[in-house]
Amino acid sequence: MKIRNQRDFGAGVMYMVIGLFFAIMATQYPIGTAAKMGPGYFLFGHFDVPFGGSSCGQSFRS
Repeated sequence: MKIRNQRDFGAGVMYMVIGLFFAIMATQYPIGTAAKMGPGYFLFGHFDVPFGGSSCGQSFRS
């Protein structure tokens, strides 16, 4: 496979690395309870990694 768009590929890799970092660091956050939600309820990395993967996927097609 050939990367056709280097900028999209680089951005996708960057998003995935940052997302994985936040996902790993978020495992140390307290989750809390349903009434008092802690920072563990919202995991930034779980939204960032798929976005980076789709960006990398687009770099092969465009």
